[in-house]
Amino acid sequence: MRWISGTSPASVVLISCTSASRRSVRTLIPERIKDAKRNLRRSGKHQGGGRHFGQANGHGRARELIPDPDEQAALADIVVLRAEGKLLMAIRDTMRARGFQISHQLVANTLQRHAARRGRARYGSRMFCTTP
Repeated sequence: MRWISGTSPASVVLISCTSASRRSVRTLIPERIKDAKRNLRRSGKHQGGGRHFGQANGHGRARELIPDPDEQAALADIVVLRAEGKLLMAIRDTMRARGFQISHQLVANTLQRHAARRGRARYGSRMFCTTP
């Protein structure tokens, strides 16, 4: 049982080899994660995390985001209400009355994404003003 205690030459070699292989595997993990994320991006698949309002997770292991028709209609209404000059809190209240559990911050983020897609400036720190 001397080899278990780490005092025999064989146990020292075994422990050294085991720790070296564990170290090399630990250095490969970040590279494997980067490769997996790069492959997901190239194939246009969802990498996890939260989904945007207006999208739903696809079924199975496809990792695709598909448009949610109800939320897409609500998104269009959010943009129209903001164009009419409604405040973020008023838009939130309108959407909550329709059954969507959203916050004013989600309304602001949605409007920012919409503006970015349209090539307009972001709302920035003036997102609580009365004019869009």
